[in-house]
Amino acid sequence: MKKIFETIAAFKFQNFDEEIKNLSEPLAVATINLFNIIQENFLPTPAKSHYVFNMRDISKVFQGMYQADKNFYEGKEHIIKLWGHEVLRVFHDRLNSFEDREQFKQNLNEQLQQQFQMDYKEHCQTNGEDAIFVDFLNENMRVYEEVTVFEKLREYLLDKLEQYNTQPKLIKMDLVLFKDAITHVAKIYRVLNLKRGHCFLVGVGGSGRHSLTRLSAFISEMNIFQLEVTKGFQLKQFRDFIKNMYEMSAYKGKNKLKSVFIFSDNDVVQESFLEDVNNQLSAGTVPNLYLPDEIAKVREECRKPYKLAGGTIDTPDAMNEFFFNRVKDNLHVAICMSPIGQAFRDYCRQYPALINNTTINWFMRWPDDALTEVALKFVSKLEMQ
Repeated sequence: MKKIFETIAAFKFQNFDEEIKNLSEPLAVATINLFNIIQENFLPTPAKSHYVFNMRDISKVFQGMYQADKNFYEGKEHIIKLWGHEVLRVFHDRLNSFEDREQFKQNLNEQLQQQFQMDYKEHCQTNGEDAIFVDFLNENMRVYEEVTVFEKLREYLLDKLEQYNTQPKLIKMDLVLFKDAITHVAKIYRVLNLKRGHCFLVGVGGSGRHSLTRLSAFISEMNIFQLEVTKGFQLKQFRDFIKNMYEMSAYKGKNKLKSVFIFSDNDVVQESFLEDVNNQLSAGTVPNLYLPDEIAKVREECRKPYKLAGGTIDTPDAMNEFFFNRVKDNLHVAICMSPIGQAFRDYCRQYPALINNTTINWFMRWPDDALTEVALKFVSKLEMQ
């Protein structure tokens, strides 16, 4: 396993400075060591049924590392800070207690000291806060880099929120973008912009899972799909909804194919809905979705974009492959669930792709300063006598 990830890292760093090239082996070792420590110490329990880790998690760390641009990462410290950020996003963000999160950071610090002779607080934090990386703040080009001025990120998101609220077909959102909400937007945005990235957002109602996902999707210039469950909404209607999403993501969206499907536990009218979502996450498609005449019509619609993309083999199988690959590449799933009650534990057990094929982001309770900011916003609207 070490050789595999060392080779992956070495391929990425082949054009970087010599100091960074030499990090391939210790990065692979440190990530695998952390993975083994997590598997041994953070075991699933009834209250932590999502504490299930696999090799995909290691892959996600290196997938995040692949966003580094050699023109902007000049030394060892920059790469280690990025690695620390990606490790936190993949492993730390799914932990659902402050004690577990603190323990994980201690484990991370031990690996930093053993493999790189570095300290977590000194090399992975900025002004005492965990580093945040985004790729939308550079005005000249899209580059994945650390947010060095937090207020700049806040101002950017406030501007995007204002733009969102002026869109005629979108539901207006009255959000207070306090620090934790802003970091959640950065986390969700990161996953939605990874190739075939899906996120699993776990938090109580009112924690902002849906709103922050919509804002993240808007910043990413993605189509937003969300079910409107009405009386009589059954599997047929759900499958029709999925077909429309697929076609928008493959060819109907034209210049805007990237899409996000926000699926909530409140949308589970039948458990067969979750079975379809599970298949979408694990295989990238829902099996037996189209009837023969329907898929023939889809193939016909795909012929022009297929040829524009350089396709030359005009066969039904080639068209089907092109269509479903486009869906896999362009359609991201954001699952929003509450951890309260038995349903969450049952879903995690019965539908393993919810955990295995997503990046989990657990919404902790909002801190006091966040509640204060929300209160001040509403109080400021009151007319005091």
